[in-house]
Amino acid sequence: MAVYYVLIASLTFFTIFDLVSSRLSKKYLVILVLIAFVLIQAFRSVEVGIDTRSYIKIFTIAKFGNLSTLSAITNFESGFLLFIKIISLFTENTQVFLGVLSVCILATIIYIIYKYSKMPMLSLFLFFAMGFYGFTFSGIRQSLAIALCFASYGFIRSRRPVLFVLLMILAASIHYSALVFLIAYPLSRLGIKKRHFLLVITVFLIIFLGRGFVFSVIQMTITRRYTSAIYYEASDSYSLLLVMLLLFMFTMFIGRSSTENLESNTLRNFLLIAVFIQLFASLSPVAMRAGYYFWWFSVLLIPEVIVNQPTRRERHILLVVILIFGFMYFQFLYSSGMLNTSPYKAFW
Repeated sequence: MAVYYVLIASLTFFTIFDLVSSRLSKKYLVILVLIAFVLIQAFRSVEVGIDTRSYIKIFTIAKFGNLSTLSAITNFESGFLLFIKIISLFTENTQVFLGVLSVCILATIIYIIYKYSKMPMLSLFLFFAMGFYGFTFSGIRQSLAIALCFASYGFIRSRRPVLFVLLMILAASIHYSALVFLIAYPLSRLGIKKRHFLLVITVFLIIFLGRGFVFSVIQMTITRRYTSAIYYEASDSYSLLLVMLLLFMFTMFIGRSSTENLESNTLRNFLLIAVFIQLFASLSPVAMRAGYYFWWFSVLLIPEVIVNQPTRRERHILLVVILIFGFMYFQFLYSSGMLNTSPYKAFW
């Protein structure tokens, strides 16, 4: 846990420093964090991350086999297998392989954070503390797909549907579940205001009570690729649902309304979609993972809400509250192992 405590402490300090630093200083801090994140992942043991061994096994086979061989022994999507094969043409070193994957995932996500977050260092703090960074150790394919969904955020903001759809097709070639993010474009401009809150809660309760029937209908339409986990009781699904609900109410009601801010509204819509998807997580981890495509955007939403507060005092109070919450959530996740990412072990 020592390396993670150093990271959380550093990110907390950087977040506070971010309040008074220049844009150039923020750029260097973001690059520093990216380098630290990548090196930690690149130098990790195969024991860090539940699925790390599986990816290294496929990479080892890719050095000698073709795409047909890889497709026959795994259910990985063709785009991801092609990506692995390309990497294997240039290196046989597994640490380099893990490093390349890490750069592709983290550089994409962190670039979007730097470009669009009102408080980049707070977003990076949340990215780490809320377990998203930890997830990239193990859920590599989906993390890469989520990174592409992050990259599509600019196309959503600028209303460029063709480029958005093309990027989603690429993401789906890495992980089919990325197709769920197609709904982000049409729903991004949905205007959810405070007066709609009771309606949202009513719909939430109806879906929650009937989620078994709804999910059985969805099950009939989805690919068999993910049905092996359909009736798995997703661990901590209700805890995450509660966190999402509290965060949604926080963004809706704390301080002045930000419904007139298009970015805040779009990001809050993503959070609301994540909440509704999370309703089905107790029936299947597939649902929980589908919600990640929207849930991860909360690292952009929370700084947006804080910056929208009318006074400096309120902004600082909210920042302290978020930092405390983040540390507590970090402690909860990583002390329990977090997909075998803790304790951290280097490869040597």
